[in-house]
Parts: sequence; structure tokens; C-alpha cells
Amino acid sequence: MHSDKFKISIEQIIKELNRQKRLEDQVFESVVKIGKLLQELKDHTNNLNIKGKNKLLESFENNLPISPRIIAKYISVFSNPKHSHVNHKENLPNTITSIHELSLLDALELLILKEGGEV
Repeated sequence: MHSDKFKISIEQIIKELNRQKRLEDQVFESVVKIGKLLQELKDHTNNLNIKGKNKLLESFENNLPISPRIIAKYISVFSNPKHSHVNHKENLPNTITSIHELSLLDALELLILKEGGEV
């Protein structure tokens, strides 16, 4: 009786951990994709040969439900060459601010955190 409850609980926990992992992977992929789209929008606007392109870009950004500071973080994560090899994504947090902060670390600092189990 107790062993059945124990076994069922363990199975449910493992199932939820696996689901959490899949969602975290999706969050990271989404962060990178959003950063790419934002960078493309910024590049496109900067390449326009019109007056007031900064105001145009600002108006696009104002229509987004995120602040310019968060926009910059998405772009920073996308632009960071450390994220071109996403085989380490299982070690990354799932918030844009945390991912951005990690992307600012150099390779050695990131390795130390990873080996210490902090990332």
C-alpha cells in the first residue's frame, strides 16, 4: 500500500520534471527567436533611407509589451556567440534577465558556474 503510493508519486514527479525540462527548452528557443526578430527589425529600420528612422523604430518598440531594456536583453542573448551552440541550453535558466546575465560572463566564469552546479 505505501509502496504503491511511493511508486506513483515518483512516477508523477519524474513526469513533471520531464515536462518542465521540455518547457525550459522551449523558453530558451523562444528567447533566442524573439531576439533574432527584434534584431532583424532593428537592422531593417536602420537600413532605411528615410528621415526619422529612429522615431520609427521607437514607435515599433512602443507597440511591444516589453520595455526597451528588455528588448536590448533579448537582442544581446540572440547576438551572443555562446548561444550559437545550444547544446548547453539544459543548464540555462528560463528568464530573459537571468539568461542575459549569464551571457555576459566569459567562458571560464560560465564553466566554473556549470561545474559547480549553479547553472
